[in-house]
Amino acid sequence: MKNINMLFVLLGGLLAFFTPNTNAATFDVETEIKDNVCYTKEYKALPVGQSYTTSDCMKMTCTKSGISGLSCPFEAAPDFKPGPNCYVAKGNGDYPDCCERLKKGVSPDTFYALNLLEETGICSQSGSLYGQLHGTYHIR
Repeated sequence: MKNINMLFVLLGGLLAFFTPNTNAATFDVETEIKDNVCYTKEYKALPVGQSYTTSDCMKMTCTKSGISGLSCPFEAAPDFKPGPNCYVAKGNGDYPDCCERLKKGVSPDTFYALNLLEETGICSQSGSLYGQLHGTYHIR
């Protein structure tokens, strides 16, 4: 009995640690299936069990019930401005490597100095260039 309880604890721990990526949006595409090949108007013919990445970074997979798709979990809106110390990195390659991601970037004062130059044309320098105290941020 002790071994069975330990097995349930171990399985629960494994399921908690190895969870699937549920952030991606899933969708189904209206599909015609003939001879184990999925056909659609928008996407190329795809044999059952195979998948490919579209030019706009979606993974399309042909199953016996049709084509199912996965899109990126994060997509920046056109007017999206990441906060200080972050930037949106473009991905490349096949899904999910082609998805955009938020990444850590420059220090907050460098971010504000660059943003000030970009939006107003005012040139400034980040305080990190002048040996500012750790945890403080300013521009000159």
